[in-house]
Amino acid sequence: MFNKQFGAAIASMAAAALGVGLVLPQGRSLEARVSGLEERVAKLEAALGQANTPAVPIGEVRTEKQGPLFVPVAITDRRYQPGSAKEGRDKDALWFDLTFDLAKLTKDARMLRGTLEFRSLAGETKFQLSTTLTETMKAGTQHKAEGKGFHFDPLLAEHRWVYQTELRDMQVVLRVQEVLYADGSRTEHR
Repeated sequence: MFNKQFGAAIASMAAAALGVGLVLPQGRSLEARVSGLEERVAKLEAALGQANTPAVPIGEVRTEKQGPLFVPVAITDRRYQPGSAKEGRDKDALWFDLTFDLAKLTKDARMLRGTLEFRSLAGETKFQLSTTLTETMKAGTQHKAEGKGFHFDPLLAEHRWVYQTELRDMQVVLRVQEVLYADGSRTEHR
């Protein structure tokens, strides 16, 4: 086997020295092979140039940037939990059970990341809370999330507002920053 490869290499060098075109093992000349490859590349480039969207490399997810998306939220329950050294909680907490209205989603989602905005009836944002929902969510339905909350500090005015304001006098929306859909696509909202 070594002798065949060595012999082929010597024959190629001799042919090049004599000015004869290089012959490949398939019986084609190097020039014919390069010409064929150039034709194939030109066809591929033409086909890719006609595509409406650029190809996404394998393993990457296309993220589409869109305008703002607000999801209305209803608070179904609010609970105050005092800190307890015996139970391992050193801070007070305020917990909510929430219902998200997913009517604005166009397809089922696996994850919503954004900021809960607690607003007065006049629409003024009084408090914000970052949140991520990672359960499967059906587009156009109501999604319930229980036990969302934060460490409550009664010295902070915005915490007191959330605690003391009647739920009927509070508007809550989720300002969505990112959605991961069930089909693997993503959208970012600004």
